Amino acid sequence: WNCNYWVRDVIMSGKNALNVNGRGEIDTIGEEMTNERMQVRPCMWLSLQNSKDDIKKTEVVKENIEYNNYLYIDKDATTISFGKYRQDGIDEDINDVTDINWIVIDRDKKKNEATLMSEKILEFLPYQTFYMYYYNKNNWYSSTLRKWLNEAFYNAAFDEEEKSKIVVQDTSIWDYFVDDEGICHEKTVYDSVTLPSHEDLVLLTLLDEELLKARTTKYALIGIDNIFDKSDIDKYLKETSYRYWQREHNSDSASGGNETINFVEDNGKDMNRAWTYSFFGVRPVIKVKYCDDYNLMKKNDRVQYLDKLSENAKFKDIIKMGHMNQENLLDNSDIEWVVLNNDKKNRKALLISKKILDYYNFKNDLPKDYDSEELNNLWRIPWDESKIKSWLNDEFLNTILTKSEAQNIVEENGKGKLFILSIDEINNYIPIITLRKSRETRNANIKLDSSSYSEDKYVRWWARDPIVNDPKFEHLYYIDKNGKFDDYTWITFPANYAIRPAMWVKY
Repeated sequence: WNCNYWVRDVIMSGKNALNVNGRGEIDTIGEEMTNERMQVRPCMWLSLQNSKDDIKKTEVVKENIEYNNYLYIDKDATTISFGKYRQDGIDEDINDVTDINWIVIDRDKKKNEATLMSEKILEFLPYQTFYMYYYNKNNWYSSTLRKWLNEAFYNAAFDEEEKSKIVVQDTSIWDYFVDDEGICHEKTVYDSVTLPSHEDLVLLTLLDEELLKARTTKYALIGIDNIFDKSDIDKYLKETSYRYWQREHNSDSASGGNETINFVEDNGKDMNRAWTYSFFGVRPVIKVKYCDDYNLMKKNDRVQYLDKLSENAKFKDIIKMGHMNQENLLDNSDIEWVVLNNDKKNRKALLISKKILDYYNFKNDLPKDYDSEELNNLWRIPWDESKIKSWLNDEFLNTILTKSEAQNIVEENGKGKLFILSIDEINNYIPIITLRKSRETRNANIKLDSSSYSEDKYVRWWARDPIVNDPKFEHLYYIDKNGKFDDYTWITFPANYAIRPAMWVKY
């Protein structure tokens, strides 16, 4: 069946335009220009010249792009890890986070933007609270799920470096607001994180229809009350797919009353609709700036601290690198590091945190009824096998540094990227006793359950290696508040290990 399609010319009357009918003939009478059933066949001129000069100009433009804020996605990649969120853990440890896997459902090569959709359901939440539903606040703009995605999820899943790569999307197509006179207007809405649209699901279908089926994470599934026997959770993770929200509405009502929202059935094929206060899966969708030229990315991969950390760095210089909450629970402030040594030959510098950043509580590693032998054995564990080394180089490292910053840390001699200075290193790199004194951050002090915090008070911090005097007594060196060495025996075992991390950083 052949279509009728527009020709560009307009009839003299100004009301009709020419078209080609189904028989391939030009209709000289024309059709009214308001006819919405007429088809469109776009046409364009293409240059057949392959100018090397034009290609060089394009390459120069690409060279000048600031690629710090671009995500590298391989040309053949269909999935990518980006951001972190609670997925496998089901306990109360809020730090139990793992990489989020995203499906690359679309690439806009002209804008260098890629659309990503989470591979799994990350939460089960209502589109809107019943209270908001009852008062007819059921559009995407006012939804509680939109607020959660762009605030709680966005801040939990992405660090500042990752946020800089996320493109703010215009999601206004399905949204409106009603003014005081009852007139409906389209509302422009901008989001960093959204839900899959019908178009996104079509793109997903083109990749693989099976991707429309949504498995869930253990963390998301465990939060649904009475949905299954929790002892058989692995079965539900591997064998069952679940319903999840779309963004589109199903109501012609200008006021938005009693709207339903589209969702994808658990079979991945059928679309259905549900009341906005229903609990369904959430598969976030984001758009990121990306580059698939690895060499170009590496050439432009720069970290802020590199501007100050150079062969000119001197002993006692302060370098700002990484972020963490220090003086209050939400400040996410710059961490200050002191330069202890500049190895110009190997182009790297030894840094130590200016303040005590945290406390590692060894009580968590001991049974309540531990005896002296267990305590003694704990401190005999070599550094490269210790839990504190694992904690520093996993959970703690990922908390304070971005991935780009962490890549510039040099790991040597099994110490890990982050480590605690040994007695010999303290004597060698901090020979002046008064320079060894260190204060703690307010947030670090909170772990001590102590009200003795003072921003002017110096506190002790621990050396890496214990000193074994005999089989029954083991001494632990620390730096006291005056910067001098002192020691503890295991009998007077300290509850918390003061963390003043050090690292070698290349420049």
